[in-house]
Amino acid sequence: MANELSWYINRLSCMSVGEVIYRTKTKLFTTIEKRKPSAEVVISDEQINAITLKFLPHMASQKLPEGNPDVLKVADNAVAGKLQVFTEVLKFDSTPSWNMDPKTGVKSPMIYGKTLNYRDESLVGDIKYLWEPSRHLHFPNLAFAYKHTQDKKYLSCLYEHMRSWIDECPHLMGPHWISSLELGIRLINWALTWSILGEQLQDLFDLPNGKQLQKDWLKVIKQHVEFIDGHYSRYSSANNHLIGEAAGVYIGSMVWPLDEKMTQSGAKAKTILEQEAITQNYSDGVNKEQAISYQQFVLDFLLMPYLIGQSYNDHFSSQYLKNIENMMNYLAALMDIKGNIPMIGDADDGYVFRFEGKAAHCPYKSLLATGAVLFNSPLLKSKVEAFDSRSWLLFGDVGLKSFNSLETSTTAFPIKTAFKEGGYYIIGDKLGTKDEYRMVMDIGPLGYGGIAAHGHADSLSLYLSVQGKEFLIDPGTYAYHTEKKWRDYFKGTSSHNTLRVDAKDQSVSGGNFMWVKKATSTLLKHEEQINSIELSGKHNGYASGKKPVGHERQLVLDKQKSEYLVTDKVTCRNDHIVEQFWHINEHCEVIEVARNLFEISNGDQKISLKLDDAFDVKIEKANDDLPLGWASRAFDLKVPSYTIVGTSKVNNDKDFTTCIKVKI
Repeated sequence: MANELSWYINRLSCMSVGEVIYRTKTKLFTTIEKRKPSAEVVISDEQINAITLKFLPHMASQKLPEGNPDVLKVADNAVAGKLQVFTEVLKFDSTPSWNMDPKTGVKSPMIYGKTLNYRDESLVGDIKYLWEPSRHLHFPNLAFAYKHTQDKKYLSCLYEHMRSWIDECPHLMGPHWISSLELGIRLINWALTWSILGEQLQDLFDLPNGKQLQKDWLKVIKQHVEFIDGHYSRYSSANNHLIGEAAGVYIGSMVWPLDEKMTQSGAKAKTILEQEAITQNYSDGVNKEQAISYQQFVLDFLLMPYLIGQSYNDHFSSQYLKNIENMMNYLAALMDIKGNIPMIGDADDGYVFRFEGKAAHCPYKSLLATGAVLFNSPLLKSKVEAFDSRSWLLFGDVGLKSFNSLETSTTAFPIKTAFKEGGYYIIGDKLGTKDEYRMVMDIGPLGYGGIAAHGHADSLSLYLSVQGKEFLIDPGTYAYHTEKKWRDYFKGTSSHNTLRVDAKDQSVSGGNFMWVKKATSTLLKHEEQINSIELSGKHNGYASGKKPVGHERQLVLDKQKSEYLVTDKVTCRNDHIVEQFWHINEHCEVIEVARNLFEISNGDQKISLKLDDAFDVKIEKANDDLPLGWASRAFDLKVPSYTIVGTSKVNNDKDFTTCIKVKI
């Protein structure tokens, strides 16, 4: 209860007057909604007959390209009673228990959803695990498997899962009627499912009681659209949620235009999408949440309405499409020669739709393959090995042919290295070739909006990849709603390759998705010469209070020596403890060859890291107490990794110099 009260107090401190008024009105609306019986939704035969599926028309006659049996494996597992949910395998007899968390076994009470405290683990368990199966990411796989094998076991599984979900998750009740975003994602996967089946939807609805399922499903679709339309995320929560909610409503209104009200809701959603595509993204392509995983999440939410709008001859603006292209180009710039991308900011393994199974799916490469066709871009194609199954689902054999016809080159395509609005800079040499080495420096904002929900306290942090092998990493996210200790660590300053002062984060957290005091970063210099690059920035995270401390970082690359010189300039007038962190890729070995000099190897590739002599240095690995020495490549999964920590006392201005030499 104390934690809940603290959360609300911190949350209130971040609200504007407008948001307080808005939330008061919303609370009143939900109170009325709870007490007022919902109007009965009746789906007529005329409405059913008016539905014309125009999305993915190429699915009617095409077969999946060989090379990805994982697409069918997802459907086979569902039929066998297995769904992969993050680190757990959800097992069931015929259908999942939709209101039970598969990790903890906690079953959520069936009360009015908007009054259900999803942050209370005793009520719902881990809400991420509870929500994930009900996104119905496996539905398109079941539809595809039936479409291309004609084996009715897939159709029966789809029927049983949808029927049981409708029965177990009644309108407005329980955990699946809390978050409008979850409803939006369901609508998108349902739209894909219907579109893939096309005329063979009739086979589904010809099953025993299939006609009733058809009407009930359409009824729930309409209820989803109406719910989101009445519960859009606004103000400080108007981040990727708002875009995802609008995407679901727009797609729902296009695929199932059941009445004039749904059509109006779709038009409103389109307006929101057009606005938020600009509002939530910088013109250089960086999503303002400052989280790479959410960049791909938002890209899918923008991409799907665009493609469905094209199918229904309802076009988005050229600026909307340009935003998508810029966002993809930013991802391409960040991606190294082997497809690695820094794990900047939050990540929760959230997908709009996947098609491939989790093990086979790289969301970034998939997006770039899609973008290569959409924008006729050899640069985007150069970042991926093949036209993946998810991209094929969207474009079919025509897309595959276009992808294969794009130019290939033995020389590197030029990439953008400075994203000044977003605050990310790529400092390296031979970029795009097998001999590339690249360092990414973060001089960007903490996150988006008043609470900066998905940003990390990582100002001036560095990331290093050499010849497609990572050395200095951002350790990831690991936890969200649960395990506060780990949530605080992975989003905190000590989990990033930067300086920490007096064991405090640069920004002050007020909850799992809230920063009540935010550090501001400033670019000081970015200058490129033929054989060198210099970049410097600062932040004010420690500049307030009675004993202020300034932190400025200068990064200089000497291309002739393949050497980075990192100078941390600390300004202060009182006693302080300064810590410098270097998080090493979990596949690396670390050897101290002399005092404060380390050789780090990743396979046959090596770098050396020399910390300033003023530091007392320790190596940590798998330390649960501090914590330190962990890397998280997936939600709810962490593995041991090396972290090198330099510690020093300061009471006056001091420069700390670190030398990183790349050995090629």
